[in-house]
Amino acid sequence: QNGPPLVGGAHTRGAAMDAPLTWSVQRDMLSTGRATGGAAYVEDKTLMMVSGACIKLGSDAALGAPATFMACQTPHGISVATANWRAKVLAFAEKGIRPAIYVHSFPSLELMGKLEGSAELEICALSFARNKTWLVSLGREPDLSFCVWDWNARTVVARSTALTPC
Repeated sequence: QNGPPLVGGAHTRGAAMDAPLTWSVQRDMLSTGRATGGAAYVEDKTLMMVSGACIKLGSDAALGAPATFMACQTPHGISVATANWRAKVLAFAEKGIRPAIYVHSFPSLELMGKLEGSAELEICALSFARNKTWLVSLGREPDLSFCVWDWNARTVVARSTALTPC
């Protein structure tokens, strides 16, 4: 399952990088669904992290490993991201009013779907179901929307209001 290392600029939606950047991963950073401080495994040894308005993908191996940057379509950045290594997909929510959620396949980074209408101001949490094509999103105040999406069909399976804010 260990394929060739990812190199910046290898995908059409990624931002080209001449020299790959590296990072060190600490145990407390590995938290699925966390945006700025967390990381999630997309596959066996490939980590995904939010880096401003980009998703950074790279090996969890020693320093010097190359990385890929996938740019978000919004200038405001990314509020939260998550991955499902079983389904080989990743998702992130853009920052801004009425944010969209983008679901991409991995490793091709092809856009599989754009999910809209789950929150008014910001999505503060995302999580994939383990064995289904479901993605859960939680919106911040004022709406506190809780949505269960079928990301494959791009439809809302269930919608409710959360009892407490993120």
